[in-house]
Amino acid sequence: MDRTVPFLLAISMAFLCLPRTDVRAQETTPFFTESCEALFQQEEPAFRRPMTEMPMVVTFMLGFYTAKGEDNGLKLLEIANRSDIIPGLIEHCRNTPTDSYLTALGKTVPTPLETPLENPTPMLFDAACSVVFGPPPKTFLRSPLEFSLIQHFAMGYYTAADEELDPTVMAKRRDLMVVLYDQCMEDLDQPLIKAIAETVPES
Repeated sequence: MDRTVPFLLAISMAFLCLPRTDVRAQETTPFFTESCEALFQQEEPAFRRPMTEMPMVVTFMLGFYTAKGEDNGLKLLEIANRSDIIPGLIEHCRNTPTDSYLTALGKTVPTPLETPLENPTPMLFDAACSVVFGPPPKTFLRSPLEFSLIQHFAMGYYTAADEELDPTVMAKRRDLMVVLYDQCMEDLDQPLIKAIAETVPES
């Protein structure tokens, strides 16, 4: 059984199965340039944007927290498996609506648990590169949705790893996933997160 499907992907699929009649118009402004107030509201549902964007907001957040938490021992699998992470970001944004999304992420990096989680659910981002990439002709082995999730996770990680990097600029670059692919192909057994950490672009 493939246990690399993270709960974040399950959330993504749930959102993507929503009726297409979402009354919120499709946004053109990247979510990572927005204020907390533009993303989250006091009433439910908390997310103001089209719900199909929520998976990208969450995976960008996961990548950001993973990079920021490395120095104090915060692990990817802990972040992904804790139930307080997303509500914590929403609460902060509701309390401080003038903060930007990126500022809110910087202020809400989780503190590692004193007692590690037992048997955390594996994550796609922690899986071996061979689960994601392969030699031509089929270089990407997952779904189009997962390609976008990996892109946003990597952008979140890169943004946190180097504050000079602008996610708006990175989102327009076509080489980031190519560089990540090349890094993975050097050692398909390495975890995807290791390859991402090795490919932080120069600012």
